[in-house]
Amino acid sequence: MRAILRKVRLSRVGIAGGDTSSHAVQELAPWGLEWIGQLDPGVPLLRARSDDPDVHGVELMLKGGQMGADDLFDALVRGRG
Repeated sequence: MRAILRKVRLSRVGIAGGDTSSHAVQELAPWGLEWIGQLDPGVPLLRARSDDPDVHGVELMLKGGQMGADDLFDALVRGRG
């Protein structure tokens, strides 16, 4: 994901899977995560805070397990949250 963020400036990234979300955030290595809101119950939307300009400010949807409605990824793209 870090390599993608270096090549393409994304404002939001959706990460599905509890373990996958955890590993992805560890690899991005932000020094902080700012709560923006939730897209659905149990599905937070966070803003990464980092000294790496490719990571800083990227909004992260961290979705574990069976969380979120059927249109959750549509909502992420449309900007709900």
